[in-house]
Amino acid sequence: MATFRHAAEAVPYEAPHHFGVSSRRMQGLEASDTDAYWVAVSDYEPGGGVHESPARGETTYVGLAGTLTVRVDGTEHRLTTGDSLHLVAGELRSVVNDGPDTARILVVIAPA
Repeated sequence: MATFRHAAEAVPYEAPHHFGVSSRRMQGLEASDTDAYWVAVSDYEPGGGVHESPARGETTYVGLAGTLTVRVDGTEHRLTTGDSLHLVAGELRSVVNDGPDTARILVVIAPA
């Protein structure tokens, strides 16, 4: 059965190791009956980010606005609007918004 969710109905949550980030779950976990993956939108305020920590599952980030620097295994990636980045479950990454504007990403995670 299809599950429709208005953006205003997204479920806020605190993501581990994040700071200066507002995250809202759109589908999966407590937001819907989807159990194979979950989808969220995260807003990173200037200076906000994620301390180095393992990806919670197979993860894809898609840039929606602004720019984020994502460091994976010593390599920096600049995630901008329309860009995507895939992480393997457990892969160490850190994220920072070092720009002047809020950055927004779509996050899709398939739990390990």
